[in-house]
Amino acid sequence: MAKAKKQRKLTLITISQTLFLNINFFFRNRLLSYACACSFNFLVSFIPVFMMIAIILVRFLHASPDFINAVTGWFPAMSEFISAEAVLKEIQSTRELHIFEIILGLFIFWMARRFFATTFDSLQNIFHTHTKRKAAMNQLLTIAVEALLIIIVAMMIFVYMSIRTVSDISFIRNFFEEIPQVSFVFNDVIVSNFIKYFPNLLIFIALLTLYRLVPGTTPDTAICTVSALLCTGTFYVFRVTLHAFLNVSNYNMVYGVLSQIVITLMDIQFFFTFFLFFAQTIYVYQFFNEHLLAELYLLPKSEGVGFLGQTKMVLFIRPDYLLAEDSNVMTLKGGTVLYRPGDETEGAYYIVEGKIEEERNGTVTQMGRGDFFGEVGCVIKKPRNSTVTVTEDSRIIKIDADEFVSMARKNQRAMRKLISKISSNFSFMDEQAD
Repeated sequence: MAKAKKQRKLTLITISQTLFLNINFFFRNRLLSYACACSFNFLVSFIPVFMMIAIILVRFLHASPDFINAVTGWFPAMSEFISAEAVLKEIQSTRELHIFEIILGLFIFWMARRFFATTFDSLQNIFHTHTKRKAAMNQLLTIAVEALLIIIVAMMIFVYMSIRTVSDISFIRNFFEEIPQVSFVFNDVIVSNFIKYFPNLLIFIALLTLYRLVPGTTPDTAICTVSALLCTGTFYVFRVTLHAFLNVSNYNMVYGVLSQIVITLMDIQFFFTFFLFFAQTIYVYQFFNEHLLAELYLLPKSEGVGFLGQTKMVLFIRPDYLLAEDSNVMTLKGGTVLYRPGDETEGAYYIVEGKIEEERNGTVTQMGRGDFFGEVGCVIKKPRNSTVTVTEDSRIIKIDADEFVSMARKNQRAMRKLISKISSNFSFMDEQAD
């Protein structure tokens, strides 16, 4: 039976390492450019998405036409691009479906797909080193998630409009007001708060669906939920702060609707920036062990490194996350021989503190804090060809061979360093043979 994995506690060092990795990957994956692409395609696809939601609500759920006015109230700038009344009239006037309406409906669905496809590409760009999903499967999943989100949003708007309609009925309102406790729950909790934060609830549901289904790496539902909540909350705080700072009403007096459109564009741009940042957070969290291992292996030497190199050394030289796994941490006394020539290769090693020396055919190499050793044997799967001795009390982390090789395969810089060490190892053996 497999041993249960020990719960690792978070430390300030681990949180700092996570934040550094997240920011580093965010810019390395060009996620600002992807956020711009998502923003543009959202604007292109918004009207088709809106029309599909309207069709579901009016034709299938028989919702009140007032919902269109409610939606346009959330996005005032939308009224400059689409007539809600015209859309509603067209939907209600269509009684039978003809081939033209079917083709038009498919075209509207395909236009809306542009936004969802860009969103998928953005998330795939983040998770591309670990996802195993085929391209054809991604296309099918894009269509499925698009349909699912549209149906979910339509259903939630239907519930929203139903609550508003019920809350406006005088008989219902008077009935609940006769009971103080029930009146508080109905008026303050359900009606006021639900209606006030309903757009944020829609955003949260959409984010959770995308974070959970799209990556192709089966991220934990809990981290997806937390990330969706953080993204929704961050965007809400940003939007409230931005609108309070800009004082939109004053700008509208001077620039009219143009100011509202510009601010709406800013909202959309920052929303997708937050969306991709927290998607990157999920990736870093899910594969943190692997990325931390890569950073340890690529730690620069203290001599001749710039500011970024020094920052990496300060942040990553102590891996609290790996130290929490007691079974992988070795505390060795000075004079201990870790392995000799001919011993089986069991893994690679990272020196947390202390000093060791490696002797190979009369050549001695001194190593200390922040150094890796023994990784060549993990790859070539040969018995040890050197003697490693602990020269002072040390603490060493043992890394499983398969875990190290998997990390190297997915990190080009680590692979280059590993190939260089393997090449140097074989060159040394050829020189000794000559």
